[in-house]
Amino acid sequence: ATWTKTTTRALRRRDAGQGAVEYVGIIILVGVIIAAVVGSGVGNTIATGLVTKVSEIIGG
Repeated sequence: ATWTKTTTRALRRRDAGQGAVEYVGIIILVGVIIAAVVGSGVGNTIATGLVTKVSEIIGG
């Protein structure tokens, strides 16, 4: 019973740490994607397209 409790606690700790690492990885990935969009000028194209579609929807 003691071995089971110890193993369970160790696995829970590893899972918690893994979640934090995955969270940081996702934040870094999103940052890289944002930097690529801003640096490539695609952001302006996306913004223009969104404004156009919103204007069409609201009748402007």
